[in-house]
Amino acid sequence: GQMHHKVMIVDEEIVIFGSYNFTNSAETRNDENLLVIYNERIAAHFIAEFQRVYGQAK
Repeated sequence: GQMHHKVMIVDEEIVIFGSYNFTNSAETRNDENLLVIYNERIAAHFIAEFQRVYGQAK
């Protein structure tokens, strides 16, 4: 399948994710969601998932 994650991890402690596409239409026309979590432990889980997916990339 295709990977469709939309996640940003900042300084290994902030996770930003959701349906939001960082485009003008997402900003002005679409109904989007975006969640920001300030938690190093949760960020570590997202980092591990990124590393897993990246390790399988072709």
